[in-house]
Amino acid sequence: MCKLIKLNVGHMNGVNTLNYEQLGINIREHRKKLGLSQFELAEKCDVSPSFIGYIERAKKTPSLKTMLKIADSLNVSMSVLLGENIKEIQNVTIAQINSYLSDMNLEDLNFILENLIYFKNRIS
Repeated sequence: MCKLIKLNVGHMNGVNTLNYEQLGINIREHRKKLGLSQFELAEKCDVSPSFIGYIERAKKTPSLKTMLKIADSLNVSMSVLLGENIKEIQNVTIAQINSYLSDMNLEDLNFILENLIYFKNRIS
């Protein structure tokens, strides 16, 4: 029987999953590159201009839906808006996976590797 493990990337070793200050900086930089005011970006995203300002100053947290609208309006991917934080999240996740695998024998590790390759190919 297969035991499912939920990976928690919320907080580990002092690394948060989302750096809202960096998100705000990245939004501001990309907004300015496009020559958009906070008002214009807000209109595109169906939020108030003050909310855009709060996001840019990391005073309020946007929903995932709003973040997607902002990324779309700025013609960038979410990973661009999130910046270096994506790499931190990946590193935390890999560390968690390694901790689960560290005490396994070679046969079990090979079994997991075969399944990992299978699932990765299915996703790609």
